[in-house]
Amino acid sequence: MSSSSEEEIDELLRNRIRRQPRNFEERRLLDVENPREFRQKFRLPVDAFEHLLAAVGPQLEHRTRRNRALTARQQLLVFLHFLGTNSFYHVMHSCHGISTSTVWNVIDRVTPAILSLQRELVCWPKQSLRIASKFHDVAGFPCVAGCVDGTHVLVNPPAGDEDAYVNRHHTKFLNVAMVCGPDYSIYFCSSRCPGRWHDSRVLKESTLWTAFEENAQRPFPGAVILGDSAYSCNSWLIPPFRGDVEGARLGFNEAHKKTRSTIERANGVIKKRFYTPQTGLRVRSMERAAELIQCAAILHNICILFNDDGADLLDDEDLEIDEGESAEQDEGQEDRRRELLAHFL
Repeated sequence: MSSSSEEEIDELLRNRIRRQPRNFEERRLLDVENPREFRQKFRLPVDAFEHLLAAVGPQLEHRTRRNRALTARQQLLVFLHFLGTNSFYHVMHSCHGISTSTVWNVIDRVTPAILSLQRELVCWPKQSLRIASKFHDVAGFPCVAGCVDGTHVLVNPPAGDEDAYVNRHHTKFLNVAMVCGPDYSIYFCSSRCPGRWHDSRVLKESTLWTAFEENAQRPFPGAVILGDSAYSCNSWLIPPFRGDVEGARLGFNEAHKKTRSTIERANGVIKKRFYTPQTGLRVRSMERAAELIQCAAILHNICILFNDDGADLLDDEDLEIDEGESAEQDEGQEDRRRELLAHFL
């Protein structure tokens, strides 16, 4: 082999192993000073965001600033912008000047950090008797500890699992069961069930069903949860009377519907505040999709702690009350509902 050929090979090898220079784009993670603009862009009021940052910031800080690692504050802002707008990763790249892989890494880091607050924030408050009083003020319905309803969140499941997620509207969804309080706070959220499941089955497969059936974690004695006709009646889960009713049953159903509208509004506020649950989750992992829904519920509760219930985000036309497919009723489980009916005689 000639010396010129050897030199050419050496040059090719040197070029092959030579590291390409790192190309860092200008970061555009702008912190907004105006509180109104901040809430509009990142979906949380400023004081709620600072509370969240103090709670999860230590988990998110990188040990080093090498490669211009994002701070905890920057990671939270990216996550909130993603959850609030449901933008594609490449759009987030254009908005913030970070790579699409960094956007994915931020979501992967922030999601479990926020979920670590779930036990503390998504639960019944300690002074639970006040819940019944506030619900009673709505329409005079007694002993109410919460209102339950299922809401469908559009997903894009893996090809082999699509059938399980197709609901009665022939669209692929997760069936999410939530229980809310009179101030729209979320007390319970189950987000892992496929859309094919009936609302009643989603609730029966949840930890809430076990806790209330065993009378282990009811907020107060005699507490009931109001649900629509998709749920069967028992000692703590109370649907309305079906069919044409009159007299006391009519008053019962009217008070029931007015009180239960709180969960419709709570679901509407969450979907208006965070467009990701409203417009569909663009993730292939259904476990990650369920976790993002839980994150939305947690962040919603943080907003309520700071007196932002999102009522300004919701219009009455956004509330489409769907009674769902009626569940079979067990006449042997009617005793508690008859007791409550006596309040409307």
